[in-house]
Amino acid sequence: MEELALNFKKYIIIPQGAVVVLVPFVLWHLFRGNRILPLAVIQILAGVLLGPSVFGALDPDGFKALFGKELTGGVQGLALVAVTLFGFIAGTDADREQIAHAGRSVVAISLGGMAFTAAIGAVAGYFVARGYPCASPEQLSCATGRNPSLVLFAAAFALAVAIPALPILVILTRELGLMRARVGQVALASAGVGDVVSWASIALILPFAKGTGIGEALAVAVGGAGLNYLFLRHGATRYFEHLLAVGAAERVILSVIGITIFLSGTITAVAGLHPVIGAFMAGIFLPERIREFAAAKLDQPTQLVLMPFFFLNTGLNTSFDFADPVVWTLFGVGFLACTVGRVAGTMLAARAVGETWAFGLAAGSLLQTKGLMAIVVMTIFAKEQVVSQTTFSAAVVMALASTALTMPLVRLIMARFGDAVHGSGRRPAANPSAQTA
Repeated sequence: MEELALNFKKYIIIPQGAVVVLVPFVLWHLFRGNRILPLAVIQILAGVLLGPSVFGALDPDGFKALFGKELTGGVQGLALVAVTLFGFIAGTDADREQIAHAGRSVVAISLGGMAFTAAIGAVAGYFVARGYPCASPEQLSCATGRNPSLVLFAAAFALAVAIPALPILVILTRELGLMRARVGQVALASAGVGDVVSWASIALILPFAKGTGIGEALAVAVGGAGLNYLFLRHGATRYFEHLLAVGAAERVILSVIGITIFLSGTITAVAGLHPVIGAFMAGIFLPERIREFAAAKLDQPTQLVLMPFFFLNTGLNTSFDFADPVVWTLFGVGFLACTVGRVAGTMLAARAVGETWAFGLAAGSLLQTKGLMAIVVMTIFAKEQVVSQTTFSAAVVMALASTALTMPLVRLIMARFGDAVHGSGRRPAANPSAQTA
Protein backbone atom coordinates (compact mmCIF):
# COMPACT_ATOMS: atom_id res chain seq x y z
CA MET A 1 0.00 0.00 0.00
CA GLU A 2 2.85 2.37 0.77
CA GLU A 3 4.30 1.82 -2.70
CA LEU A 4 0.89 2.51 -4.26
CA ALA A 5 0.65 5.76 -2.31
CA LEU A 6 4.13 6.80 -3.45
CA ASN A 7 3.26 6.06 -7.08
CA PHE A 8 0.04 8.05 -6.72
CA LYS A 9 1.96 11.09 -5.46
CA LYS A 10 4.69 10.65 -8.07
CA TYR A 11 2.20 10.92 -10.92
CA ILE A 12 -0.34 13.11 -9.10
CA ILE A 13 -0.86 15.42 -12.08
CA ILE A 14 -2.53 12.55 -14.00
CA PRO A 15 -5.31 11.80 -11.48
CA GLN A 16 -5.67 15.54 -10.93
CA GLY A 17 -6.15 15.93 -14.68
CA ALA A 18 -8.72 13.15 -14.78
CA VAL A 19 -10.75 14.80 -12.02
CA VAL A 20 -10.50 18.35 -13.35
CA VAL A 21 -11.62 17.37 -16.87
CA LEU A 22 -14.25 14.87 -15.65
CA VAL A 23 -16.16 17.10 -13.22
CA PRO A 24 -17.13 19.86 -15.71
CA PHE A 25 -17.89 17.20 -18.34
CA VAL A 26 -20.32 15.48 -15.97
CA LEU A 27 -21.97 18.76 -14.97
CA TRP A 28 -22.18 20.01 -18.54
CA HIS A 29 -22.99 16.87 -20.54
CA LEU A 30 -24.49 14.19 -18.31
CA PHE A 31 -26.51 16.58 -16.13
CA ARG A 32 -27.50 18.67 -19.19
CA GLY A 33 -25.91 21.80 -17.76
CA ASN A 34 -25.36 22.99 -21.33
CA ARG A 35 -29.05 23.86 -21.45
CA ILE A 36 -28.59 26.39 -18.67
CA LEU A 37 -25.02 27.72 -18.79
CA PRO A 38 -22.14 27.79 -21.29
CA LEU A 39 -19.27 25.37 -20.73
CA ALA A 40 -16.86 28.05 -19.50
CA VAL A 41 -19.16 28.97 -16.60
CA ILE A 42 -19.51 25.32 -15.61
CA GLN A 43 -15.71 24.92 -15.76
CA ILE A 44 -15.29 27.89 -13.42
CA LEU A 45 -17.93 26.44 -11.09
CA ALA A 46 -16.20 23.04 -11.15
CA GLY A 47 -12.91 24.68 -10.16
CA VAL A 48 -14.58 26.37 -7.19
CA LEU A 49 -16.31 23.12 -6.15
CA LEU A 50 -12.94 21.32 -6.18
CA GLY A 51 -11.32 24.04 -4.06
CA PRO A 52 -10.93 24.31 -0.28
CA SER A 53 -14.21 26.18 0.19
CA VAL A 54 -16.32 23.20 -0.95
CA PHE A 55 -14.38 19.95 -1.52
CA GLY A 56 -11.87 20.89 1.19
CA ALA A 57 -14.65 21.63 3.66
CA LEU A 58 -16.65 18.47 2.88
CA ASP A 59 -13.71 16.03 2.77
CA PRO A 60 -10.51 17.55 4.20
CA ASP A 61 -8.54 14.29 3.98
CA GLY A 62 -9.56 13.60 0.39
CA PHE A 63 -8.79 17.19 -0.58
CA LYS A 64 -5.35 17.02 1.03
CA ALA A 65 -4.57 13.71 -0.69
CA LEU A 66 -5.46 15.06 -4.13
CA PHE A 67 -4.81 18.80 -3.93
CA GLY A 68 -2.50 19.32 -0.96
CA LYS A 69 -0.20 22.34 -1.25
CA GLU A 70 2.83 20.17 -1.96
CA LEU A 71 0.97 18.45 -4.83
CA THR A 72 -0.16 21.44 -6.91
CA GLY A 73 3.08 22.51 -8.61
CA GLY A 74 2.09 20.79 -11.84
CA VAL A 75 -1.37 22.35 -11.74
CA GLN A 76 0.13 25.83 -11.38
CA GLY A 77 2.45 25.26 -14.35
CA LEU A 78 -0.32 23.98 -16.61
CA ALA A 79 -2.58 26.82 -15.45
CA LEU A 80 0.00 29.37 -16.62
CA VAL A 81 0.34 27.62 -19.99
CA ALA A 82 -3.46 27.51 -20.30
CA VAL A 83 -4.05 31.18 -19.53
CA THR A 84 -1.21 32.18 -21.87
CA LEU A 85 -2.82 30.23 -24.73
CA PHE A 86 -6.20 31.69 -23.75
CA GLY A 87 -4.73 35.19 -24.04
CA PHE A 88 -3.54 34.33 -27.55
CA ILE A 89 -6.96 32.98 -28.55
CA ALA A 90 -8.62 36.09 -27.11
CA GLY A 91 -6.35 38.12 -29.39
CA THR A 92 -7.36 36.09 -32.44
CA ASP A 93 -11.03 36.68 -31.55
CA ALA A 94 -10.58 40.44 -31.97
CA ASP A 95 -11.46 41.56 -35.51
CA ARG A 96 -8.67 43.98 -36.45
CA GLU A 97 -10.43 45.41 -39.49
CA GLN A 98 -13.62 45.91 -37.56
CA ILE A 99 -11.78 47.64 -34.72
CA ALA A 100 -9.86 49.88 -37.14
CA HIS A 101 -13.07 50.93 -38.89
CA ALA A 102 -15.33 50.89 -35.85
CA GLY A 103 -18.30 53.17 -36.31
CA ARG A 104 -19.50 55.88 -33.99
CA SER A 105 -21.96 53.58 -32.23
CA VAL A 106 -19.36 50.90 -31.57
CA VAL A 107 -16.73 53.27 -30.17
CA ALA A 108 -19.24 55.16 -28.03
CA ILE A 109 -20.87 52.03 -26.64
CA SER A 110 -17.54 50.34 -25.96
CA LEU A 111 -15.52 53.17 -24.43
CA GLY A 112 -18.46 55.05 -22.91
CA GLY A 113 -19.83 51.96 -21.21
CA MET A 114 -16.39 50.88 -20.00
CA ALA A 115 -15.50 54.33 -18.65
CA PHE A 116 -18.80 54.65 -16.78
CA THR A 117 -18.43 51.18 -15.24
CA ALA A 118 -14.76 51.67 -14.37
CA ALA A 119 -15.48 55.00 -12.66
CA ILE A 120 -18.14 53.40 -10.46
CA GLY A 121 -15.86 50.43 -9.73
CA ALA A 122 -12.87 52.61 -8.88
CA VAL A 123 -14.74 54.86 -6.46
CA ALA A 124 -16.62 51.99 -4.82
CA GLY A 125 -13.51 49.81 -4.61
CA TYR A 126 -11.48 52.60 -3.03
CA PHE A 127 -13.97 53.21 -0.24
CA VAL A 128 -14.66 49.50 0.36
CA ALA A 129 -10.92 48.87 0.71
CA ARG A 130 -10.61 51.74 3.18
CA GLY A 131 -13.57 50.45 5.17
CA TYR A 132 -12.18 47.02 6.05
CA PRO A 133 -8.83 47.29 7.88
CA CYS A 134 -7.01 44.04 8.64
CA ALA A 135 -4.93 42.97 11.61
CA SER A 136 -2.03 42.23 9.25
CA PRO A 137 0.37 45.18 9.01
CA GLU A 138 1.37 44.01 5.51
CA GLN A 139 -1.99 45.04 4.05
CA LEU A 140 -3.89 48.30 4.10
CA SER A 141 -7.15 46.35 4.23
CA CYS A 142 -8.67 42.92 3.74
CA ALA A 143 -9.28 43.88 0.12
CA THR A 144 -5.84 45.06 -0.97
CA GLY A 145 -2.83 42.87 -1.50
CA ARG A 146 0.55 43.48 0.11
CA ASN A 147 1.24 46.27 -2.34
CA PRO A 148 0.21 49.22 -0.14
CA SER A 149 -1.72 51.38 -2.58
CA LEU A 150 -5.44 52.01 -2.40
CA VAL A 151 -5.25 53.86 -5.72
CA LEU A 152 -3.63 50.86 -7.41
CA PHE A 153 -6.25 48.57 -5.88
CA ALA A 154 -9.03 50.87 -7.10
CA ALA A 155 -7.58 50.80 -10.63
CA ALA A 156 -7.35 46.99 -10.62
CA PHE A 157 -10.87 46.62 -9.22
CA ALA A 158 -12.22 49.10 -11.79
CA LEU A 159 -10.65 47.16 -14.65
CA ALA A 160 -11.98 43.84 -13.37
CA VAL A 161 -15.58 45.11 -13.31
CA ALA A 162 -15.30 46.98 -16.63
CA ILE A 163 -13.44 44.50 -18.84
CA PRO A 164 -15.56 42.83 -21.54
CA ALA A 165 -15.41 39.10 -22.24
CA LEU A 166 -15.17 38.70 -26.01
CA PRO A 167 -14.51 34.92 -26.16
CA ILE A 168 -17.49 33.98 -23.98
CA LEU A 169 -19.63 36.71 -25.56
CA VAL A 170 -19.20 35.04 -28.96
CA ILE A 171 -20.62 31.83 -27.47
CA LEU A 172 -23.50 33.56 -25.68
CA THR A 173 -24.44 35.60 -28.75
CA ARG A 174 -24.53 32.44 -30.84
CA GLU A 175 -26.66 30.66 -28.23
CA LEU A 176 -29.09 33.58 -28.19
CA GLY A 177 -29.37 33.62 -31.99
CA LEU A 178 -28.00 37.17 -32.21
CA MET A 179 -24.89 36.62 -34.33
CA ARG A 180 -26.58 38.19 -37.37
CA ALA A 181 -28.72 40.62 -35.40
CA ARG A 182 -27.49 44.20 -35.26
CA VAL A 183 -27.44 44.34 -31.46
CA GLY A 184 -25.27 41.22 -31.37
CA GLN A 185 -22.88 42.58 -34.00
CA VAL A 186 -22.48 45.91 -32.22
CA ALA A 187 -21.97 44.16 -28.87
CA LEU A 188 -19.27 41.90 -30.32
CA ALA A 189 -17.53 44.79 -32.06
CA SER A 190 -17.69 46.84 -28.84
CA ALA A 191 -16.22 43.94 -26.88
CA GLY A 192 -13.41 43.69 -29.44
CA VAL A 193 -12.53 47.36 -28.98
CA GLY A 194 -12.85 47.01 -25.21
CA ASP A 195 -10.65 43.92 -25.21
CA VAL A 196 -7.73 45.81 -26.73
CA VAL A 197 -8.20 48.78 -24.39
CA SER A 198 -8.40 46.47 -21.36
CA TRP A 199 -5.21 44.56 -22.13
CA ALA A 200 -3.38 47.81 -22.79
CA SER A 201 -4.63 49.07 -19.41
CA ILE A 202 -3.36 45.93 -17.66
CA ALA A 203 0.04 46.46 -19.28
CA LEU A 204 0.12 50.03 -17.95
CA ILE A 205 -1.02 49.13 -14.42
CA LEU A 206 1.31 46.18 -13.82
CA PRO A 207 4.63 48.07 -13.66
CA PHE A 208 3.22 50.25 -10.87
CA ALA A 209 2.72 47.07 -8.82
CA LYS A 210 6.50 46.67 -8.75
CA GLY A 211 6.80 49.82 -6.66
CA THR A 212 8.71 51.73 -9.33
CA GLY A 213 8.31 55.39 -10.19
CA ILE A 214 5.92 56.66 -12.83
CA GLY A 215 8.65 57.31 -15.41
CA GLU A 216 10.26 53.92 -14.94
CA ALA A 217 6.89 52.17 -14.90
CA LEU A 218 5.85 53.72 -18.20
CA ALA A 219 9.26 52.96 -19.70
CA VAL A 220 8.92 49.30 -18.74
CA ALA A 221 5.39 49.07 -20.13
CA VAL A 222 6.11 50.89 -23.39
CA GLY A 223 9.53 49.29 -23.86
CA GLY A 224 8.32 45.74 -23.29
CA ALA A 225 5.26 46.16 -25.47
CA GLY A 226 7.27 47.95 -28.17
CA LEU A 227 9.94 45.27 -28.31
CA ASN A 228 7.30 42.58 -28.52
CA TYR A 229 5.52 44.46 -31.31
CA LEU A 230 8.76 44.65 -33.31
CA PHE A 231 9.34 40.94 -32.80
CA LEU A 232 5.83 40.07 -33.96
CA ARG A 233 5.56 42.47 -36.91
CA HIS A 234 9.10 42.35 -38.27
CA GLY A 235 10.31 38.94 -37.16
CA ALA A 236 7.51 36.45 -36.69
CA THR A 237 5.22 37.90 -39.37
CA ARG A 238 7.91 37.79 -42.06
CA TYR A 239 8.80 34.22 -41.20
CA PHE A 240 5.14 33.17 -41.31
CA GLU A 241 4.75 34.85 -44.70
CA HIS A 242 7.75 32.85 -45.90
CA LEU A 243 6.24 29.60 -44.58
CA LEU A 244 2.96 30.34 -46.35
CA ALA A 245 4.76 31.22 -49.58
CA VAL A 246 6.69 27.93 -49.70
CA GLY A 247 3.64 25.87 -48.70
CA ALA A 248 5.04 24.62 -45.39
CA ALA A 249 3.28 21.69 -43.71
CA GLU A 250 0.60 22.49 -41.13
CA ARG A 251 2.59 20.84 -38.34
CA VAL A 252 5.54 23.13 -39.10
CA ILE A 253 3.35 26.24 -39.04
CA LEU A 254 1.65 25.11 -35.81
CA SER A 255 5.03 24.48 -34.17
CA VAL A 256 6.22 27.97 -35.09
CA ILE A 257 2.96 29.42 -33.77
CA GLY A 258 3.62 27.74 -30.41
CA ILE A 259 7.18 29.04 -30.36
CA THR A 260 5.96 32.55 -31.20
CA ILE A 261 3.31 32.55 -28.46
CA PHE A 262 5.78 31.52 -25.76
CA LEU A 263 8.58 33.80 -26.99
CA SER A 264 6.14 36.70 -27.06
CA GLY A 265 5.01 35.83 -23.54
CA THR A 266 8.63 35.63 -22.42
CA ILE A 267 9.41 39.12 -23.75
CA THR A 268 6.56 40.74 -21.84
CA ALA A 269 7.24 38.65 -18.72
CA VAL A 270 10.90 39.71 -18.62
CA ALA A 271 9.79 43.31 -19.14
CA GLY A 272 7.80 43.08 -15.90
CA LEU A 273 4.44 42.44 -17.52
CA HIS A 274 2.56 39.13 -17.58
CA PRO A 275 3.08 36.42 -20.26
CA VAL A 276 -0.59 36.65 -21.19
CA ILE A 277 -0.02 40.23 -22.41
CA GLY A 278 2.54 39.03 -24.93
CA ALA A 279 0.33 36.14 -26.00
CA PHE A 280 -2.60 38.50 -26.55
CA MET A 281 -0.40 40.75 -28.69
CA ALA A 282 0.59 37.72 -30.76
CA GLY A 283 -3.07 36.95 -31.33
CA ILE A 284 -3.64 40.52 -32.49
CA PHE A 285 -0.60 41.19 -34.69
CA LEU A 286 0.20 37.93 -36.51
CA PRO A 287 -0.96 37.59 -40.15
CA GLU A 288 -4.69 37.00 -40.56
CA ARG A 289 -4.34 33.54 -42.12
CA ILE A 290 -2.11 32.47 -39.24
CA ARG A 291 -4.54 33.87 -36.66
CA GLU A 292 -7.44 31.96 -38.19
CA PHE A 293 -5.44 28.74 -38.51
CA ALA A 294 -4.12 28.97 -34.95
CA ALA A 295 -7.55 29.69 -33.48
CA ALA A 296 -9.05 26.70 -35.30
CA LYS A 297 -6.30 24.36 -34.10
CA LEU A 298 -5.81 25.59 -30.53
CA ASP A 299 -9.27 26.70 -29.41
CA GLN A 300 -10.83 23.34 -28.52
CA PRO A 301 -7.75 21.69 -26.91
CA THR A 302 -7.13 24.81 -24.85
CA GLN A 303 -10.75 25.18 -23.77
CA LEU A 304 -11.48 21.52 -23.04
CA VAL A 305 -8.16 20.13 -21.80
CA LEU A 306 -5.92 22.95 -20.56
CA MET A 307 -8.28 25.63 -19.22
CA PRO A 308 -9.75 23.23 -16.60
CA PHE A 309 -6.32 23.35 -14.93
CA PHE A 310 -6.54 27.14 -14.82
CA PHE A 311 -10.00 26.90 -13.27
CA LEU A 312 -8.75 24.31 -10.79
CA ASN A 313 -5.90 26.62 -9.83
CA THR A 314 -8.49 29.39 -9.53
CA GLY A 315 -10.61 27.19 -7.27
CA LEU A 316 -7.61 26.24 -5.13
CA ASN A 317 -6.97 29.96 -4.58
CA THR A 318 -10.64 30.70 -3.92
CA SER A 319 -11.01 30.18 -0.21
CA PHE A 320 -13.25 32.24 2.01
CA ASP A 321 -15.59 32.11 4.92
CA PHE A 322 -19.15 32.35 3.61
CA ALA A 323 -19.97 34.40 6.72
CA ASP A 324 -17.20 36.92 5.96
CA PRO A 325 -18.83 40.33 5.32
CA VAL A 326 -15.79 41.52 3.33
CA VAL A 327 -16.31 38.85 0.67
CA TRP A 328 -19.98 39.61 0.22
CA THR A 329 -19.43 43.37 0.30
CA LEU A 330 -16.77 43.12 -2.42
CA PHE A 331 -18.97 40.73 -4.39
CA GLY A 332 -22.01 43.00 -4.05
CA VAL A 333 -20.11 46.14 -5.04
CA GLY A 334 -18.41 44.41 -7.95
CA PHE A 335 -21.58 42.72 -9.18
CA LEU A 336 -23.61 45.95 -9.08
CA ALA A 337 -20.83 47.87 -10.83
CA CYS A 338 -20.34 45.31 -13.60
CA THR A 339 -24.06 44.72 -14.20
CA VAL A 340 -26.09 47.81 -13.33
CA GLY A 341 -23.15 50.13 -14.03
CA ARG A 342 -22.34 48.56 -17.40
CA VAL A 343 -25.96 48.40 -18.52
CA ALA A 344 -26.61 52.01 -17.47
CA GLY A 345 -23.38 53.27 -19.05
CA THR A 346 -24.08 51.44 -22.30
CA MET A 347 -27.67 52.72 -22.44
CA LEU A 348 -26.51 56.32 -21.98
CA ALA A 349 -23.74 55.95 -24.57
CA ALA A 350 -26.07 54.25 -27.04
CA ARG A 351 -28.74 56.90 -26.60
CA ALA A 352 -26.15 59.64 -27.12
CA VAL A 353 -25.45 58.32 -30.64
CA GLY A 354 -29.12 57.95 -31.53
CA GLU A 355 -29.89 54.35 -30.60
CA THR A 356 -33.05 53.32 -28.77
CA TRP A 357 -33.13 52.73 -25.02
CA ALA A 358 -34.09 49.10 -25.67
CA PHE A 359 -31.07 48.66 -27.96
CA GLY A 360 -28.76 50.06 -25.27
CA LEU A 361 -30.37 47.87 -22.63
CA ALA A 362 -29.82 44.71 -24.69
CA ALA A 363 -26.28 45.66 -25.71
CA GLY A 364 -25.39 46.51 -22.11
CA SER A 365 -26.81 43.21 -20.89
CA LEU A 366 -24.56 41.38 -23.34
CA LEU A 367 -21.48 43.45 -22.53
CA GLN A 368 -21.83 43.12 -18.75
CA THR A 369 -20.84 39.45 -18.92
CA LYS A 370 -17.45 38.88 -17.31
CA GLY A 371 -16.76 35.28 -18.35
CA LEU A 372 -13.12 34.33 -17.89
CA MET A 373 -11.70 37.79 -18.38
CA ALA A 374 -12.36 39.17 -14.89
CA ILE A 375 -10.84 36.03 -13.40
CA VAL A 376 -7.77 36.28 -15.64
CA VAL A 377 -7.35 39.94 -14.68
CA MET A 378 -7.69 39.24 -10.96
CA THR A 379 -5.34 36.25 -11.23
CA ILE A 380 -2.69 38.59 -12.63
CA PHE A 381 -3.27 41.26 -9.98
CA ALA A 382 -3.42 38.72 -7.14
CA LYS A 383 -0.07 37.29 -8.22
CA GLU A 384 1.39 40.80 -8.13
CA GLN A 385 -0.24 41.28 -4.68
CA VAL A 386 -2.27 44.26 -5.82
CA VAL A 387 -5.44 42.56 -4.54
CA SER A 388 -5.90 40.08 -1.71
CA GLN A 389 -7.11 36.49 -1.96
CA THR A 390 -10.37 37.70 -0.41
CA THR A 391 -10.89 40.11 -3.30
CA PHE A 392 -9.85 37.43 -5.78
CA SER A 393 -12.42 35.02 -4.32
CA ALA A 394 -15.16 37.66 -4.49
CA ALA A 395 -14.23 38.39 -8.12
CA VAL A 396 -14.59 34.70 -9.05
CA VAL A 397 -18.13 34.63 -7.65
CA MET A 398 -18.88 37.95 -9.37
CA ALA A 399 -17.74 36.57 -12.73
CA LEU A 400 -19.86 33.45 -12.28
CA ALA A 401 -22.97 35.43 -11.36
CA SER A 402 -22.51 38.02 -14.10
CA THR A 403 -22.05 35.42 -16.84
CA ALA A 404 -24.90 33.23 -15.61
CA LEU A 405 -27.19 36.27 -15.66
CA THR A 406 -26.55 37.16 -19.30
CA MET A 407 -28.69 34.69 -21.25
CA PRO A 408 -31.87 34.86 -19.14
CA LEU A 409 -31.60 38.67 -18.91
CA VAL A 410 -31.22 39.16 -22.67
CA ARG A 411 -34.05 36.72 -23.39
CA LEU A 412 -36.29 38.66 -21.00
CA ILE A 413 -35.39 41.95 -22.71
CA MET A 414 -36.05 40.50 -26.16
CA ALA A 415 -39.42 39.13 -25.05
CA ARG A 416 -40.38 42.46 -23.48
CA PHE A 417 -39.20 44.90 -26.16
CA GLY A 418 -39.27 42.82 -29.35
CA ASP A 419 -38.10 44.64 -32.49
CA ALA A 420 -37.08 47.73 -30.51
CA VAL A 421 -34.05 45.75 -29.31
CA HIS A 422 -32.56 45.86 -32.80
CA GLY A 423 -32.20 49.63 -32.72
CA SER A 424 -32.51 52.29 -35.36
CA GLY A 425 -30.68 50.33 -38.04
CA ARG A 426 -29.01 53.52 -39.28
CA ARG A 427 -25.48 52.52 -38.36
CA PRO A 428 -24.83 48.90 -39.32
CA ALA A 429 -21.76 47.29 -37.84
CA ALA A 430 -19.48 44.89 -39.64
CA ASN A 431 -20.46 41.26 -39.14
CA PRO A 432 -18.11 39.55 -36.68
CA SER A 433 -19.86 36.19 -36.99
CA ALA A 434 -16.79 34.68 -38.60
CA GLN A 435 -14.98 34.85 -35.27
CA THR A 436 -14.38 31.64 -33.41
CA ALA A 437 -15.50 31.12 -29.84
